Parts: sequence; structure tokens; C-alpha cells
Amino acid sequence: MKKVLSSIALTSLLFSSLFSVSASAAEQLADGPLFSKEEVIKQIKIEKEKQVQYHIDEYLGLDSQERQSYLQEYNSDSELSASSFNVSLNNVEENQLEQVFEEKIDNAYIYTMDDLGYIYDKEGDVIEKLDLTVDSVDTPALVEQSVITPFAVPVDSTISGGNTGAFVRQTTNSGYKAIRTAFILPTDPYFEVPLATATGYLYNGLDVLSSAYPGTGFKVEAGLQYSENLDDYAASIRPLGSSQMFVPENYTNAPPRYKAGTSIVSNLLYDNASSQVKYFVDGTNINGASQYIYFYYSKSLSASELAALAVKRVTAIAKEGWTGTNIGSVQVTYTSTTVTSNSGTTSNLTSSMLNAHKYNGKTHGTSDNPSTGITKSGNIDTQKIIINTTGF
Repeated sequence: MKKVLSSIALTSLLFSSLFSVSASAAEQLADGPLFSKEEVIKQIKIEKEKQVQYHIDEYLGLDSQERQSYLQEYNSDSELSASSFNVSLNNVEENQLEQVFEEKIDNAYIYTMDDLGYIYDKEGDVIEKLDLTVDSVDTPALVEQSVITPFAVPVDSTISGGNTGAFVRQTTNSGYKAIRTAFILPTDPYFEVPLATATGYLYNGLDVLSSAYPGTGFKVEAGLQYSENLDDYAASIRPLGSSQMFVPENYTNAPPRYKAGTSIVSNLLYDNASSQVKYFVDGTNINGASQYIYFYYSKSLSASELAALAVKRVTAIAKEGWTGTNIGSVQVTYTSTTVTSNSGTTSNLTSSMLNAHKYNGKTHGTSDNPSTGITKSGNIDTQKIIINTTGF
């Protein structure tokens, strides 16, 4: 089998349903990982250098006002304050910027995954093995429990994923390969998920969508999962063909969760030059420290798949087999949302970019589910979104 090394950044699982694997797991797991510790460490070193350069290139492509905003978004522990530099925030020299992001990436949580689903930490130790045969859905599936209620709204059978929960899904036209969102993580009571069988999500996605690929093309969803009990967030990633990825709670070096009420920057993109999917998220963890998590893996897309690639932003309360009952409420306001076209042009998300992607009587793209429980206000890129099922 050809070796393909992927780098994954993950956080702890809400429930201890995944198994814990020690540092000696490479000897304990039956079919064996594909990579040695030395191979993993070498590859991660290369990827860290590439990610630092990514941020430098991104910064240099911005105008002066955008540069200041960019630095402030990555300034959750003040390491990018004006006093850190000999020049203003608008004109940070490249070598100074490199030092800042080298430190950030050096301290990041970075993991790698091989073709068999083995996940390694950046020390090269195996920490978990994932099942890569599970189909992906629009909102991550949970174990369903029977809930009987006399009141419910009809679930719209014409919306793909309509029975997976309540959501606002905003999907672009085809021809987009990256989406970046910034927002304040909602605190309780702005995120209420009363049922143990439901979970709140704020995530971005990449979908191959066209009449040739409705519901069957490549898909990846990455963002933040809310814990009602803890009132905080775990970063999560779910590519097509795998279960949702987390590091087990009792893994010694698992990243802390992200703190509610703090700023977060969440990026998901497809790099067609290297045929890689990348997800990285930066914010403040529950200990009050800046925390950067990085994930990437190799995925080749054909020319037709790339042309059909669209990005999406989703606010959701997920429940497998949802029947339109009360599963909670969420209110979030985006401070910015940008998307990048296949040609490399980055711009703010606008309503003219959105597409329902209707194929065979199903809406696979932009949709409010259910429309009676959704309120939206403001421009799309900085929109306030409210989902409220408590009246159902």
C-alpha cells in the first residue's frame, strides 16, 4: 500500500466512548501502523514550516487595514501586540511575523494519520486508531434514543440532512476551495442543548456538489462542538469515509477545550497545489492560553471534482433521526466570513454567492431547517443567526 501521511489536530471527546491508547500503542495494535516514530517527526517538521509560510503569505496578501485585523484575530494572548514589534501593526516586517508564527506553530497541537487510520502525536507515538469506513453526513451522527412528544414541526424531506437536526446551512456556488470564519464562541444561555442525544456545532465544510455528485462526492466538515455540561468547545474534524475524529479525554497530551465567550478563528481549505485538505483553528482555551490546532491530510480531487467544489458555513444542533422536536437553541454572530475561489481570489461571503444545489428533488446546499425556527439578520459575512426549537 502506498504510504500517505496526514497531519491531524484534534481535541478531547465529549464522552469517553473512544478508547485510550498509550505511547506504546504501536506494539499493542494488531494490524500495525504504517509509519515509524522517526518518519512521523520528520514529516511534521516539514508541515510546520509550510504552515508558518502559509500565514506569512496570507498576511502579505492583505491591505494595511486587513493586516491589522489579521494580527488581532491571532492575538488571543497578546503576542502580536504593537509593543512586540519595532514597527506598527500595519507594517510588521516579514522576519518578525515569521518569529511570531513559528512560536505559535511550535506550540500547536499537531497530529498525523496514516492510510489505516492510525493517529500519531507530534512525538511520533500512536494515540488512537480510527474506523475509516464510516459514511459522512451533513451533521455528525449520535446514538439515538427514543423520544416521544406530542408536538413537533414537520421535517422537510426535500432538504438533504433534514432529519439530522436543526441547522442553518449556507453553501456557496461551485468553484470555491476555502472558507474562514471568525466569531465569539456563544456562552450559556446563548447555546442550549438540553438532550443528551443532541449536540451543538459551529462548523465549516467542503463539498463536491453537482448533478454528477449529489450526496456522493467528497465532503469534509470541521469546526467546534459545544458541551452543554461544560459550557466550552472541542475542535472536531470529519472527512468523508471516517468517523468524527477526537483524541480520547484521558490521552495525556490532549489539547484543552476552547473557552466560551472568547474569539475563535476557524479555517478550512483545499490546497489544490499539494492536494491537501487543511483545517486549523486558533483561540483561547479554558486555561486562558492561546491555542492553535492544526490538521491536514492528503486527498486527490479530479478536475471535475475540483470544479464542483463548494464551501459552506453551518450552525447546527444535531440529533440523529430528528423528528422536529425541541432539541434546544443557539445564537451566534459572525465577525467575519471570507471565501476563496479556485482561482485564488479571496473575498467576503455575500448572498449572491449562495446556492441551494438542488438535484433530484433534494436541496444539498443552502437551507434553513426548519424555516420556522430560524432567524437571521445583517450581512451574510457578519450575520447573526438564531436557531430556536424550544417552541416545538
